[in-house]
Amino acid sequence: MKAEIPKWVLFLGGCAVAVCVTVCYCTQGEYEPVIKFQSYPMPPGRLAEVVDIVGEAVDFEKWPQSPNEAYRVAPPVDKSLLSRPLLVTKEVSTYTYVPLRPFPGGECNWRWRRVVDGNEPLPTELPAERKEKILEHLPPEKRNDPNLVGERLKRALERHREFKKHRFEGEVFVQLCVAPNCRGAQEYMLAVMTASNMQASAIASLYHKGPEGLGTVSFLHPRAVMFVRDNIFVRIRVQGCFAEEALSLAQKLDVMLLKQTVLTHEKLLARRPLIVIASRADESSDPELKTVPYEASVPKGQEFANVRVYVDDRLATAKDGKIYIVGKKQGKVKVKLSATTKELLCSTVEQEVIIAD
Repeated sequence: MKAEIPKWVLFLGGCAVAVCVTVCYCTQGEYEPVIKFQSYPMPPGRLAEVVDIVGEAVDFEKWPQSPNEAYRVAPPVDKSLLSRPLLVTKEVSTYTYVPLRPFPGGECNWRWRRVVDGNEPLPTELPAERKEKILEHLPPEKRNDPNLVGERLKRALERHREFKKHRFEGEVFVQLCVAPNCRGAQEYMLAVMTASNMQASAIASLYHKGPEGLGTVSFLHPRAVMFVRDNIFVRIRVQGCFAEEALSLAQKLDVMLLKQTVLTHEKLLARRPLIVIASRADESSDPELKTVPYEASVPKGQEFANVRVYVDDRLATAKDGKIYIVGKKQGKVKVKLSATTKELLCSTVEQEVIIAD
């Protein structure tokens, strides 16, 4: 039976990418995937057929596996690795994690951009098509209010002028994930490769094997390079003035990984953060506020890059060893805390917390 593909969400580099695919496929219950992921949990509605088709085209099941005792951590990554780092005018890094098994993979996305002042006169009016779209989205009753329409168009023009003040000239995007094992890193790479609404055959045609010696396995894309070295996944995407940086940057990162002392599985586990969350909330002088003590530590020489907490699946605040719960006076809440180090080793802990009246 054929069905329309639903929306699904795949978390990549801290951002949720919603993909609505318009081809047809057999429903999940009718299709038995050939490629069975062991570490990366496929989101609901994921097209197993696409993974199978692309995976077969790139010989996924034949990708070389690293020895069981070969584990690495994230190398220091910054714009100095570029051939022309002085071109970068803006840089942002975002830490998150990938829900791999048996423990999550720490991930960081780096963006290095070149944005310069524009040299053209600023517009005094909105483009006609932009104005039409704004008016289309206004409710009919509001379109007849000249003051409201004028204010809406004025704000839109201010944003348009602000955008035109600068000119985007290029970007380097680096995504690096430290997976629990080589298989997990490779499964994640295949998931990233197939995260597209294109036909599976078209996706497969975009990827070609990378140069000999880059990673345990590597692929080239028209605008990107990606590879896995043991348990490390790396993707580099470039555009504009940085268009020639991808392969040389990938090779530099791979050399940095190869220079590391290879860890055993036990040593890798020993470098992960340790987290303990209390099972009961503390009272507060504010009746609308409760706090939950927690402890998070890393081995000597390591450093936290990110600590994130959720209370009943909503982002909350964690500070100075306390998790803050607002508006819940009694009952139970689910607290989830994730901590990631600069080496991109990640731990997550979930705890049911009791809030006494």
